Amino acid sequence: MNKDTTTISLTEGCKKNDRLAQKNLYYGYYDAVIRICIANTRNEHDAVEVLNNGFLKVFKNIAAYDAGKGSLYTWIRKLIVNAAIDFLKQRYAFEEVKQPMNEEADVAAVDAMKDKFEEEQVQHILQTLPPATETIFRLFALDGYSHKEIAGFFFISEGTSKWHVHQARVLLKKYLLTAK
Repeated sequence: MNKDTTTISLTEGCKKNDRLAQKNLYYGYYDAVIRICIANTRNEHDAVEVLNNGFLKVFKNIAAYDAGKGSLYTWIRKLIVNAAIDFLKQRYAFEEVKQPMNEEADVAAVDAMKDKFEEEQVQHILQTLPPATETIFRLFALDGYSHKEIAGFFFISEGTSKWHVHQARVLLKKYLLTAK
């Protein structure tokens, strides 16, 4: 069976609530999406909670998956990221920031970090950021969400989202300068 046939078979089985298909889908994508969950929650226990909540959404909404719009992995990843966002909204208070920020954020710090460190080290470095700042930075810089989308997720202003990204860059740059 090729990958497309397997994907079709799994999605069709999940639409029929076939437990074996659900199990195969869950474990087939587990390694790929658990890293997203761990990166967002900082610990394995919470990551598994997010993963399971995300897969619950996957199984409830599998009929909405449209292979013509993207890969199954991309669709599952989006639901897992949304589950992580829901978890983080419950766990942390995202407050408005009323401080001015420099719009000329230092993007080079992120590129330097990627070049200098391995992925595991980057995850550890990101975890040194304050939780709200880390979450918003990950969504913006790593997951590609816009400030408008992030503001909608957490009921904050776009300016607050921009401030958190700027603050993350400042803190990451300091970290990089001291890590030399």
